[in-house]
Amino acid sequence: MWLYYLIFGYVCIGIERENVAEAVTALIRRGLCARVNENGIMKIPFLKRRKYENALKNIPHTVVSSGGAPIVFLRNKRRYGVFAALALSVGIHIFLSFFIWDIRIVGNESISDTKIFEELANVGFEIGNKWREAPFSEIEVKMLEKSDTIGWININRRGCVAYVEVKEKTVYNPENEKMAFLNIVASCDSVIE
Repeated sequence: MWLYYLIFGYVCIGIERENVAEAVTALIRRGLCARVNENGIMKIPFLKRRKYENALKNIPHTVVSSGGAPIVFLRNKRRYGVFAALALSVGIHIFLSFFIWDIRIVGNESISDTKIFEELANVGFEIGNKWREAPFSEIEVKMLEKSDTIGWININRRGCVAYVEVKEKTVYNPENEKMAFLNIVASCDSVIE
């Protein structure tokens, strides 16, 4: 509820203790609800304040405080620089989110990061490129075609960061293979030590 009040705003209305029951009854008749604290203050949504004020018009009440994003905008409506700076920063943030700002490589053991960066640059995927100009599936296929050491590659995007997962090709070497478990068959009775 606090997030709703932060985004859409709120108004705190103070009611005297002897009028709290009457105020709650008036709100219930209009189909409205509010939580009244021990000091006789209720917090209502800023967007529905007119409905609450109409329901409480015969009951003495005062506006104690207000807050949230709409209240901040109303208080600063003549300060154009604040809104211009806010709009500019949002615009810059949106504009910069269209570009790749970092590439992180995971899964390589014998291949160096610089070699993978070079191979990615050769297929057209590097820092500063636009995300639209970087179709991941095509880049992955090109990398697999051009590289002799990469057996599998996957590129994922999180924010402005490209996460590149790499699996290196394994070369079959029978000398490095451990012996599998085998059954022992003897030509005569014996004891294995």
